Amino acid sequence: MSSAQQAFSTKNATLTNHHKPLSLTKDQTRAAIWASRLFLSRKKITPQTPKVLHYYALTLDSFQLPDGRPYTNTVSALQTLSASLDYARLLHLLPPNSIIEPSPYLKLIPQHKNPNSASGPYHVEIWAENTSAGYLFSHFAQQNNIPLIASPEIFTHTTYWHFARRAAHIRQPIKIIHLTDISSANSQPTSIVCMKIQQILQSYRLHRFTVNVISLTPDPNPLKLPSCPQNQIGKYQTAHPTLYELEAWHAIAPGAPLNMVRTCMKSLKNVPAGRTSRSHKR
Repeated sequence: MSSAQQAFSTKNATLTNHHKPLSLTKDQTRAAIWASRLFLSRKKITPQTPKVLHYYALTLDSFQLPDGRPYTNTVSALQTLSASLDYARLLHLLPPNSIIEPSPYLKLIPQHKNPNSASGPYHVEIWAENTSAGYLFSHFAQQNNIPLIASPEIFTHTTYWHFARRAAHIRQPIKIIHLTDISSANSQPTSIVCMKIQQILQSYRLHRFTVNVISLTPDPNPLKLPSCPQNQIGKYQTAHPTLYELEAWHAIAPGAPLNMVRTCMKSLKNVPAGRTSRSHKR
């Protein structure tokens, strides 16, 4: 196996809920109330996109941000509104489905059924975030009866809400194999995923879950990958200008991203079930 095929590292982040209350800061709570009032001020209360609410806010006289600054037609204002709508749903000030968001595709399973949860030491899911390479894992996921959630953008609140609905029916410890395009920046995508999962589980009082997020991170240095096209614009690409796509790795070393997932899955299957059951808290 060449260095291009085996140059990756595994990072783990484990989350365990033990009846911890959902905790948002005062500013986040204030923002949640602000966003919910904006949403409810519309004459016709139906599910809306954050962008529709953004343009609606611009029609209001002297509408202000939570900190008192004027609400303007800027990306920053839209991002504040989007985050505030997430907080509002976490606090149940708005229904989870009140906001329409771009949905990642969920392969193989309906929202409430988990084909790999009936047997085996773990419930495993593959999450491919901030990458258009989710299709590389589709056949493998189908063969192994593993849910595959994939999105070219950062996962939305709706993604985590659907996860909470699945988690309510899962008996084993949960293992999430988390994949993203490769950034040379010191980003912490796995930590963010863990924080979002913790918030949603606490919001719905799904306690005593053990969730282990496994980040599979290729090292771009020995791979000599071409960087992401400069004219490819997206939220994540803007924040991390030196970005290497998993598809570039696949082009140079065909099958390498999938082999990385296979290796991880093999290590999970080799864990004795007895040891797992002792550590499981439910």
